[in-house]
Amino acid sequence: MSPRSSAGFVLVSAAALTAALATPALAAAPSAGHTPAQLTQAIASHESHALHGLARPGKVNATVSSTNWSGYAATGSTGAYTSVTSSWTQPSVSCSSATTYSSFWVGLDGYSNSALEQTGTEADCIGGRATYGAWWEVLPASESAYSGVTVKGGDKFTATVTYSGSTFTMTLVDSTEGWTKTTTHAGSSGFKNASAEVIAEAPRSAARSRASPTSAP
Repeated sequence: MSPRSSAGFVLVSAAALTAALATPALAAAPSAGHTPAQLTQAIASHESHALHGLARPGKVNATVSSTNWSGYAATGSTGAYTSVTSSWTQPSVSCSSATTYSSFWVGLDGYSNSALEQTGTEADCIGGRATYGAWWEVLPASESAYSGVTVKGGDKFTATVTYSGSTFTMTLVDSTEGWTKTTTHAGSSGFKNASAEVIAEAPRSAARSRASPTSAP
């Protein structure tokens, strides 16, 4: 995370996230045998990654609670952050018959405003089948799936979101499969670059809500 002014770090914990991800059993291990199902734009278009249910303690360098985010956020004044990057190993999922979603990403904005520029991966259980994918998103639009790529459990990823002064560049690298995807965007309306995040999330899905209105976020 690249700060331009003084800022604070917060740990975002999500008690509900553990339950929301319980159906897809997560493990940072390669999937065996065949290539798993891959994220399609039809699935991605239903998902959104905005922060929900945040309880702020009124101070920085603290722990806050969310119903869907878990990870770290750096917060500051407008313009405090121009870049964020992180690396991770893509988790594998073991699915039951339930449909559930999980995502792993980096982004700018989103902690204290409705803007968010982000890119990452996901590991879902859709109709009992493990489904993996890579995506980018600029709120308020839903996520967009990267096409023509394969994502598997155990893949090594590096994600970066950078603001150049006029546009945001979102880059996702799968060093295991050997591909790189880059998207440039003007950013969310009213972006402030006041926070940078590295997050594991149970994203909202309109498709899941229609199928099961009482499912966890």
